Amino acid sequence: MHSSANFMAILSTNLGEYLRCAEWIDLHSGEYFGSVVEYLRRMLDQQAASLSATDRDAVTTTFGRAIELELAFFDHVYAVDNQL
Repeated sequence: MHSSANFMAILSTNLGEYLRCAEWIDLHSGEYFGSVVEYLRRMLDQQAASLSATDRDAVTTTFGRAIELELAFFDHVYAVDNQL
C-alpha cells in the first residue's frame, strides 16, 4: 500500500510532466506558430531554388530523417503514456 507521501510524490511528478507537455503543446499550436512555420517554409523554398541537384537531394534526405526522428519521438511518448 502507498503512503500519502508516496502518492503525493507520484502525483506531483505526473502533474509536473503534464504541465511541461501543456506548455509545449501551447507553444506549438495556434496562429502565431503557424505563421512561423509558413515563414520558415518560404525561406527554405527560396534557398532550395538556388541549390544544385546534389545539394537539394542532401537537404531532402536530411529533412526526411528529421521527420523520421520526430515520428519516432511521438511514437515513444505515446507508447510510454499507454504504459502508465
